[in-house]
Amino acid sequence: MCDPNQSAFQQVVSESNLYIEGEIKVADKIRYHVSDKFAQATYDSCKNVRSGNTKAINLICDSLDCDLDNFYVSLGINKYTDLKVFYEIYSPDSEKGQMYSEMNISPLEGVRIHRCNDTVDGEACNCDDCPASCEKDDDDDNNNDNNDKQRNYDKYTLPAAGIAGLLLTVGLLFMAHISSEREGTSTDLVLTNLSAKSSAPLAESDNLYNKMYPTKYSDKANKDGGDAEEVPIKVVPESPPVNRIQLFIRTVFKCWANLVYEQPLLVLAGFGVFVMGCSVGLIFFRITYDPVELWTTPTSQSRINKEYFESTFGTPYRVAQLIFSEKVPGTSFDENGKTYSSILREENMKQVYHVQKQLLETVSARSQMNKTIKLSDVCHKPLGSHDLKEPVNNCIILSPFQWRFSEYSGAFFEDQTTPDLPTYLDLFERCGQLDLSPDCFGSYRGPIMTDTVFGGYDSNSDSNLEYLTNSRAIILTFVISGEAVHRDQVLAWEKEFGIFMKEIKMDNLTVSYNCDRALEDELDRASHADIMTIVISYILMFVYVSTTLGRLAYSPAACFIQSKVSIGLVGVTLVLISVNCALGITSYFQLPATLIVIEVVPFLVLAVGVDNVYILVQSLQKKLEERKEHKKEPDFLKDLLRDVLEDVGPSMLMSSTCQTVAFSLGALSTMPAVQNFAWNAALAVFIDFLFQISAFVVILTIDTKRELASRSDISCYKLRDADMRNRKGPVRYFIQNIWAETLFTESYLGKIVRALLVSFFLVCTLMSGVLITHTGIGLDESMALPSDSHVKSYFDDIFEYLNLGPEVHFVFRSPNKGVTLNVFDEKIHDQLLGSTNSMYNLMKSYSNDKREKYLTGTVGSWLSQFEDNWIISPTCCRHAHNDSLVFCPSRDIDSVCTECDKRTRGEDEDFSQIYKHLTWYLEDVPETNADMCIYGGKAQYGTAVKFAQSNLGVTAAYFTLSHPRLSGSNDFIASRRNSLKLADHINKLNKDIEVFPYSSAYHFYEQYDTIVTETAVNLSICILAVMIVSFCMLGFQFYPSLVILISITMVIVDMMGVMVMVGIPLNAISLVNLIMSVGIAVEFSAHIVKSYVSSPFTCPRRKAKFALVTTGPSVFSGITLTKFVGIVVLAFAKSKLFEMFYFRMFLSVIVLGVTHSLIFLPAFLSIDFMGFVNNGFYL
Repeated sequence: MCDPNQSAFQQVVSESNLYIEGEIKVADKIRYHVSDKFAQATYDSCKNVRSGNTKAINLICDSLDCDLDNFYVSLGINKYTDLKVFYEIYSPDSEKGQMYSEMNISPLEGVRIHRCNDTVDGEACNCDDCPASCEKDDDDDNNNDNNDKQRNYDKYTLPAAGIAGLLLTVGLLFMAHISSEREGTSTDLVLTNLSAKSSAPLAESDNLYNKMYPTKYSDKANKDGGDAEEVPIKVVPESPPVNRIQLFIRTVFKCWANLVYEQPLLVLAGFGVFVMGCSVGLIFFRITYDPVELWTTPTSQSRINKEYFESTFGTPYRVAQLIFSEKVPGTSFDENGKTYSSILREENMKQVYHVQKQLLETVSARSQMNKTIKLSDVCHKPLGSHDLKEPVNNCIILSPFQWRFSEYSGAFFEDQTTPDLPTYLDLFERCGQLDLSPDCFGSYRGPIMTDTVFGGYDSNSDSNLEYLTNSRAIILTFVISGEAVHRDQVLAWEKEFGIFMKEIKMDNLTVSYNCDRALEDELDRASHADIMTIVISYILMFVYVSTTLGRLAYSPAACFIQSKVSIGLVGVTLVLISVNCALGITSYFQLPATLIVIEVVPFLVLAVGVDNVYILVQSLQKKLEERKEHKKEPDFLKDLLRDVLEDVGPSMLMSSTCQTVAFSLGALSTMPAVQNFAWNAALAVFIDFLFQISAFVVILTIDTKRELASRSDISCYKLRDADMRNRKGPVRYFIQNIWAETLFTESYLGKIVRALLVSFFLVCTLMSGVLITHTGIGLDESMALPSDSHVKSYFDDIFEYLNLGPEVHFVFRSPNKGVTLNVFDEKIHDQLLGSTNSMYNLMKSYSNDKREKYLTGTVGSWLSQFEDNWIISPTCCRHAHNDSLVFCPSRDIDSVCTECDKRTRGEDEDFSQIYKHLTWYLEDVPETNADMCIYGGKAQYGTAVKFAQSNLGVTAAYFTLSHPRLSGSNDFIASRRNSLKLADHINKLNKDIEVFPYSSAYHFYEQYDTIVTETAVNLSICILAVMIVSFCMLGFQFYPSLVILISITMVIVDMMGVMVMVGIPLNAISLVNLIMSVGIAVEFSAHIVKSYVSSPFTCPRRKAKFALVTTGPSVFSGITLTKFVGIVVLAFAKSKLFEMFYFRMFLSVIVLGVTHSLIFLPAFLSIDFMGFVNNGFYL
């Protein structure tokens, strides 16, 4: 400091003699007088500036608690200079100020002190170093505006949906009124019964249907449902013409039925050959468990970055981690006038220390070669084997007992006879605040950050001792090698690690633990634990199908004859064979199977296939009952089979084709797991349909012959004198005689009820549409674990206690492929390190800015460490005396070494020398002795640089930051996006480098960037495909195709609303289930709509009632009850993933499907929308 009035505030206290070409006097003690305002302003300007985990002023103070007084004392008297400065701080108006004023001494004041948020040389202190800089920016304002808009949106959308529902109700009531007037005044719009009532009761609709499509057996009335005499039918002249496409399809099924009946052996032989051909593909069958293959595409940027990083810098390491916490939180304790957290009590620390000691020394495994494997054999050693006497010292072990000074803390626990040993609390206090100091480096010669070994405290607190006063956990981390050559040994040691940890019993502490193998083993155990649950689910569905396909008879003998256990067995077996064939076909194309395929596809195909089985069998039973008096005629069974396929075949074809096309289009997804499911589901559904109209029909024909011969099911024993009269089953009775009659009552109240039901369903869909905006995304890894897994408690403790999350490396390279970077070129160097907007400074700014909450820590930059410390240190950069090309490390005390030529990068014309020094720096082992080189880069940065072959450039390198604690998938998603934001910012301002972020889990979370769009696109394509296919197969009839579209869309929207209500996030698994839901929704709606189209009536109400009573029982029995029986078992699955994504979603789609099928669709179809149904039926 130089001032014209310097003598007024500076006094020389003492002098000494210095001999430099003669004797001169120099001041060795001086006194500075400064005003209290000046002193406080100076202190305030820099008091919050941080260096690593501590404040920068703590590096100046001898006392770690650096208040204003200690700051000025340490600033004046320190080890870096012999000159001692004594600061006198007082107010000029004080008594002390008046006293010095009489001595013509006045304190320094009036000099402008820059506040930390003042812009100096174009830049102010960042937010983390200066709270005054943390003002809201435009982005924050925009975010707040968006949040306000979201809150307003949420505030008004639900009332808006309610108003829309009210308007819908009014409109539907009006349409229902108009429809009722049209129905009551226009008798030409219905088929009338000329001999009796004005309108036939719909309980007699089966008889009317037979007369609408006459056969040679329809000249007699049905004794159960029709009149006692033949009734002529009047067909309305204005009824729709015969649809040529439907007629063609019916004709094809009629011809097919004849072929199946006449050539059953040929059909079965073709079936067998097809199955065998597909099964051969299972030779190539493989199941993939690799999450990278399942959830990332080879073209995804994060996966490309992952592969590039691993091929350039090496395979990521593995981790074994322990988190110790108190069973019952105790009270803090005081020692030496300071307060400490209860977990730091001596008895607790002894237990933690001895667990660590056992892991280092005694836990071992045996290799396949019968070699003893200890931690030192499998750990990650960044320095190689520099310590041969104690190999474990080469390992990266992050523990408070591994701080370099803490070699004494171990001695403190084992030897309390030496009085001079510092306590573990003293050492924790010092190294916890100076964790970046080489004095506190771990045995691997690298830093151990305070946040990595203490947990559960507020790391953003202003207190320097927060980790000592409020820590609730102690964390030990052992870094394990990820190299493939060590994999067998690593797995063996990790297995023993798990066994050892299970046996740990502690008095006051609990410990949660995990390692990579433990996680893999627990996930494997979860998948195997739920196999029995799935098997029981399928067995129950099979039992239900087998026992309910038959009819209820009055006599036990008739029950045995009409039993369909064998048919149920065949139907379920064909489902499994179709899945087998689908897997075989995909295996031919080297498409790996996944657990999702194995768990979901059989469920889906059972839902679709069993429904078709019910429709086939019950249609045959109905026609058999109607024509039982003709059963002895020669072609009776052939004609019966032909009529059954002619009636129900088109409906089965339409639903199966819709599902196949929808699932095939689902393969457009970019996620491999979704693609695998889509292809297997599409193939399995269509193959099952082919089997049902071929092999199943053959078996059904044989079974019908058995029944006509009065032989019992399975045993084929001949039973005589059986009472073959049948009773309606409870499902059929309820739907036909109670629900249909209630829903379609002809009173005006019935019309209002139907309109209200439709309005209710539409309003629910609107409400669900509102809820969809709140759909969460992500998948927490803990969901896949068994409920009793120790890893689950470990994840809970991570979210509870950890303050520091995973590392994130910002990799830089040339934007031009194949071009190396000269990091010492002035232009490139400025973009990496030198300029305000350089990569290093932007990373530092983001990590220090409290608004950027997903990046934290000190920037790990090998380039800045090399230039600011190593290259300028006389103890670091040295070469052999006689050979400037041979590096001479400081620990080599026996060699004669010469200090490096300190030419800067600007003076090194060909850059060869500085690159040579850089390679030495990255090979140099840091020392802990202050007289030696403490700045060696091998421990921290040994793998951070990939040199070009010429060693005169860099192919790629990285700087490092950390994420804070990440609590669940939402935080992982947000942290990745935040890193991408920083990388984009760097790339935007620095055109000569290309930067991308890499962290070990990023590739799993890239899918969530597009999951919403992908879900919307996939579902939209699937649903539209269903409408187009149904439109074509229904003979270009627009209205019924539109109804199918509306019904499926409502089911899917409601399904997504349910997901929000029950807490199911959107991810690849739920997307698979949503696509599956489209298929099941098709099955629920297509058969009802097809029956509606095929109805012999033209009045919408009668058509809807006909569809309900003829198809409703099969839909309810075939899908709803079958799946409900199987789904209930899934509620008892051991993993949360099964319970959430399978039980909840499967149950939801079944409930939504059946309610829309049996309530909404009949009510909706009964309304004649202003004559559109009959007048605009065709395009």
